[in-house]
Amino acid sequence: MLQTEEPAETEALSEEELVYVPVQEILDEKMLAWAETFDEDQVSSLVYTALGEDRQEFVIEKPGEIRRWFDALMQLEVAGRVDSYAAEAGDTFDFYMKNGDQVSFAMLMGSLLQDGVKYETAGGEALWELTGNLLFPEAELQTGEPGQA
Repeated sequence: MLQTEEPAETEALSEEELVYVPVQEILDEKMLAWAETFDEDQVSSLVYTALGEDRQEFVIEKPGEIRRWFDALMQLEVAGRVDSYAAEAGDTFDFYMKNGDQVSFAMLMGSLLQDGVKYETAGGEALWELTGNLLFPEAELQTGEPGQA
């Protein structure tokens, strides 16, 4: 279970107060440099893990597919929102580089976790379609938010 405490000096924003920005604006320097120079041929694999009642793990190794997942993650827009959270369901996206480096993104109930902050997201339709196609290959999915088919 993931948990964090809300900093006393920061208040959570209401939905009306959220201002969305490209996900790149909240990445640390190392992750931003990686994203700006992303080369799918330098990634040995992407491991997508869906954490819920059952842990499901998918290994993606084709450069073209890795690029599709990276592009979908980079389409996310985020709005800063710090609050306490506890959940047992989420998604992780771990990019393993050929040089041994690893870059990871974590999602919790459709929100992005970065440096201990939970960010509300928008623009995740392509990402949720990709995850849905792996999790529910027998279903004909429409793009949409998590949990929608």
